[in-house]
Amino acid sequence: MLILADDLGYGDVGAYGALRIATPHIDRLAAQGTRFTNAYAPSSICSPSRYALMTGRYQWRTPRAAETAAILEVDAPLQLATDGSALPALLRAHGYRTAGVGKWHLGLGPGGRTNWREALVPGPLEVGFDAYFGLPANAENAPRIWIRDRAVEREAGPEPRRPVDVGPRLADEAVAFLERVEREPFFLYYAPTEPHIPIAPLPAFQGKSHAGPYGDTVQQLDAHVGRILAALEARGFAERTLVVFTSDNGGLLDPPGEEPPHTAAHREALRLGHRINGDLRGQKHSIWEGGLRVPLIARWPGHVPAGAAREDLVSLVDLLATSADLLDVALPPAAGRDGVSLLPALFGEPPRAAPPRALVLHSAQALFALREGRFKLIERRESFPPPYHANAFLKKPGNRQNSWQLYDLSDDPEEAVNLWESDSARAERLRKRLDQIRGQAPG
Repeated sequence: MLILADDLGYGDVGAYGALRIATPHIDRLAAQGTRFTNAYAPSSICSPSRYALMTGRYQWRTPRAAETAAILEVDAPLQLATDGSALPALLRAHGYRTAGVGKWHLGLGPGGRTNWREALVPGPLEVGFDAYFGLPANAENAPRIWIRDRAVEREAGPEPRRPVDVGPRLADEAVAFLERVEREPFFLYYAPTEPHIPIAPLPAFQGKSHAGPYGDTVQQLDAHVGRILAALEARGFAERTLVVFTSDNGGLLDPPGEEPPHTAAHREALRLGHRINGDLRGQKHSIWEGGLRVPLIARWPGHVPAGAAREDLVSLVDLLATSADLLDVALPPAAGRDGVSLLPALFGEPPRAAPPRALVLHSAQALFALREGRFKLIERRESFPPPYHANAFLKKPGNRQNSWQLYDLSDDPEEAVNLWESDSARAERLRKRLDQIRGQAPG
């Protein structure tokens, strides 16, 4: 089972240091499983990260690469191949009953603009889900509809979907799937919209955190996770189910160009002392750690060590290769080319003595970075759109986002000391490595 939160920051849950927000259910996952402290979303915006999760390859490798650095339009066509290479198709081909519940944001339909009056084909079912219920993109996006399987769900006298209704409805559908599933193996992909804007916690959660409405929304997410874990336990599945909890990118803080009410709750949370992204620099959209490093927790009793923390360099792009390794099957040559299996780390094996891994990361404006071992290189682009050219994030002194940067994250997780000039030989080697990876053939 995979739980993919939306815009949840590195510092938003207790297991990663949150003090003003209570997340007992997510924290229990960490206490009963393993917490990764160097886990990355491939991008600091959601659609490319979700693509990489499903395919095991970076989205910028696709023929539509020019479209994929930023977020997809709501009515964009399906971005995933329907050749059986996606994560749910792999699991379904090996006997798993597969269900997707939640935010999709990977496009629907064959090309051009999505026609909501026709069958939404190809879509989630064509990439391997037996059943799907959710919404095309974000909770605030029009059309405010629900999708079930291949069509807009049409009920007698429905009102447009309200953002406040999304969280509980998705949790209801996820629990209902677990209550229906029999003893065959299953894969549930649960993609809630919390704590993405608009911040709209239910009345039962309002005022319950110490971080304002944003904190209340994170606590609402935690309660939904708790409902799903309880359903697993009630069915007797908890002891034999691998649960992975993570986020599609880092948390939003105070982006340039955005005005209240969209960011008022985030500003209030910061004012009250909550650190959405912990001590990390930057936020969603940016190339700094706050936009890319995410919580990642795995629990599987008897297999994944309980109460452990791992520093291994891991990414959402690894989940396809990990699933194939778990099934003991080989992936097709072009599938999962950018991911590696996390099973050794999940099972608590010592880190292997091998050359350090290289992860390619990119921002919402296609500014690229390379994380290799403890070092992180950030490139400079010749053209870079405002307002993101400036050092707008967190208003910290230091380099502009669009500049050559090199950081030793083991000593400097806040990316405060740029080593680009003082460690120029390493910087040049990493720059060439980034170019070499990007220069590989598409696939």
